[in-house]
Amino acid sequence: MYDDLKGKVALVTACSRGIGFSAVKKLAADGAVVYMGIRNPAKSEKAVEELNAAGGNVHIVYFDGDDFSTFAPMVDSVIQQEGRIDILINNLGGYISGDMEYINGDKSVLESTAKAIDGVLTHNITVTAEVSRLVIPHMMKNGGGSIVNNGSLTAFHPQTNQTYYGMAKMGVVFLTKAIAAQYGRYGIRCNCVCPGFTKTAAAMKYMPKESIDAWLKHTPLYRLGEPEDQANAMLFFASEQSSWITGQALEVSGGHGVGCPCYGDEMVDMGLNPVTNPDFTAMFGR
Repeated sequence: MYDDLKGKVALVTACSRGIGFSAVKKLAADGAVVYMGIRNPAKSEKAVEELNAAGGNVHIVYFDGDDFSTFAPMVDSVIQQEGRIDILINNLGGYISGDMEYINGDKSVLESTAKAIDGVLTHNITVTAEVSRLVIPHMMKNGGGSIVNNGSLTAFHPQTNQTYYGMAKMGVVFLTKAIAAQYGRYGIRCNCVCPGFTKTAAAMKYMPKESIDAWLKHTPLYRLGEPEDQANAMLFFASEQSSWITGQALEVSGGHGVGCPCYGDEMVDMGLNPVTNPDFTAMFGR
């Protein structure tokens, strides 16, 4: 529980499910006034009713991450209702929905399409920057606030594909540091949560078991992340418990990649890797 979040006004983008919705639930439970910026309000009405029935103060505002004309009305709506925004969680990221070319076209440098490159950079960097640009003046006017961006571990660990998704998320990390450097004197903090492999519906849909096993081989805390793991980090940055922390990118990944490059192979050789050792798997309850 973060008592200092009580009564704070929070805006969370793209939060009808997964990490974003987990952050909404936790903010509401801690007493924040939460505005959910989402594209399909009707699909979240029941969830909002349940949160409010449990004592929350949650509202829906329209936001389409693919339509920049919806950004200013979203922010203006919150300001008209509450007069301020204390917390902004830029949760939107990933790929433009409904167009598989954006997903399938982000491969290696030579294989990626121009459309995919433009789409993934816009959907991650430009959207995060634009929503921040609209909110920061209100935070300046009201003496400060906390911006939390959604990055990715991929920014720090290049893969054989998703070249521009990783590049886009590194751009979000740089944007985080730029906001922190430029607006800290106004009491505005900006930090970035960089999730490792997290069990969202989208991630589990596209990731084969072989890839999951390969990922776990290099993860000392042998499990996939839960949306709540990322939401917990977001709430820490949103709260005053992190009041002297800004410009940071926090990897929330179970320690993935902290070992040497041969870490996974060494674990297998020692019989300590749950992927290959059923007895050891039992120790993890998996």
